Amino acid sequence: MPESKLPSNSYRKSDAPSIQEHIVGARTQGGESDRAKASAQETPRLLVTADIGPAGRTTDIDRNTIATDEFVNDGGNDVSEMINHAILLMAECKAGLSLSELNNVVSLFRQVKDSCPATHPLHHAAKRDLASILGVRFMYTNHCHDLIESMTLRSERVKGCILDQEASPETHTTIRLEDEADTKDTSELAKGLLTDFQKSTSLHVLNNIIFLVQQALAQLPAASTSRFMALSTLVDALYARFNQSYDLTDLNKAISGLQDASKCCTERHQLKSNINFRICGLLGTRFDLMGDVSDFQTALDWAIKDTETSTGILESLEFANELYKQFTMKSGNLADLNTAMTLFREGIVELPQGSENYASAVNNLANALWTCFVQGGQQSDLNEAISLHRQALKLFLPPHPLRSSSLNNLANALWTQFEQGGQQSDLDEAIALHRQALNLRLPPHPDQSESLNNLANALSTRFKQGGQQSDLNEVISLHRQALKLRLPPHPLQSSSLNNLANALTTRFEQGGQQSDLDEAIS
Repeated sequence: MPESKLPSNSYRKSDAPSIQEHIVGARTQGGESDRAKASAQETPRLLVTADIGPAGRTTDIDRNTIATDEFVNDGGNDVSEMINHAILLMAECKAGLSLSELNNVVSLFRQVKDSCPATHPLHHAAKRDLASILGVRFMYTNHCHDLIESMTLRSERVKGCILDQEASPETHTTIRLEDEADTKDTSELAKGLLTDFQKSTSLHVLNNIIFLVQQALAQLPAASTSRFMALSTLVDALYARFNQSYDLTDLNKAISGLQDASKCCTERHQLKSNINFRICGLLGTRFDLMGDVSDFQTALDWAIKDTETSTGILESLEFANELYKQFTMKSGNLADLNTAMTLFREGIVELPQGSENYASAVNNLANALWTCFVQGGQQSDLNEAISLHRQALKLFLPPHPLRSSSLNNLANALWTQFEQGGQQSDLDEAIALHRQALNLRLPPHPDQSESLNNLANALSTRFKQGGQQSDLNEVISLHRQALKLRLPPHPLQSSSLNNLANALTTRFEQGGQQSDLDEAIS
């Protein structure tokens, strides 16, 4: 199989339906034995704007996370006054919080994680803590990338990558005692700062907010605007109180409150997206606390629901990208792959046909289907992947910078089909597509060596089928060019050396030129 890079991707917000206030909270072979695991498909990299909160706030705690900046003016004067008073109190509580403190906690846990080997217990603990604190920061800022990262880290636990290592002390890596002590001190400092942040809100005020809203809710009709705002404020207060007491009852009530608030919104309500993501975040928090895998899966289900809303399409696709990367790089959890494919499919339905994000979603679904074929061998997955890559290629017209990646992806899928017993025409088309991709990756394109290698490998396959000496000669020439681009300390230099040596050995066996054998040995 050909080689390629792992996906790195995002989406342009310009393709989302227009909304004034957008609240967002494989394997390859390729003759290279040292690359038994990689992704043979490339995922286009697109741009994404910064996550924004109400009124475009991007740099601080959202004072009123879900509720709008307007006050309640229905439901009766007394009820409205109670809700408005609760909203003001909650806004004052949030105004007293410092996002910089929360950012420091995140940085410290990252520092702990990065300072320990991956098999050290402190590394695993820091990953769990980092997932939790990213979830906390998402709940206060609505920055969706925090939620995505926290769910990705949790996915590793669900797969068992971390838990299995923790259960096997003999696999743990040791570090110097003084380094371990420093790391533990950093972790304790982070936990102390987090406690200070969480307890900076008055428990008495939170209790008062909860009391006021609960009194008002008993007098409000279902599915009203006032009820929605009251529930949103109640959830904020319950979550803040949970972070002080870790009383599971408060967390459960917060989850139920958001689910009730969701019922107050139409499917296209501009805040529906944010609610679904926040339910996902709270379920992730409960997973951290209780370790119930069903909470994690339910959290993913709520993220999937978000594709049903106009404001959540791009965030859901970003989430799908992260799940796909997680699957290909480390988790191997088929639930990640299946969820990613579901999100890609739903995004394709919602996005404007022909847009750049639509093209990327089509390409990414094709990549995921190709990976699914590698895992399960279902011919229908490969057939659909090829069809989708053809569709994507028609959308990445010259001089689109991602056209070479699209050409490469279709070529790789056709090559896979040929290896599964396909037609000679599949291989010939794959070679032609790799040539086109190479022509678009002239120096100093960073992927030129990859295209050289992929074309060489495809030609090598055709030589084995037909024995054309010209194919073998070109294979050797291409591998020489790739090797020149992979000078030390390039991680794939050894692969290029091995490929060139194999091709030279084959030519020696065909023609008996001693110089070919000597070069292969050297």
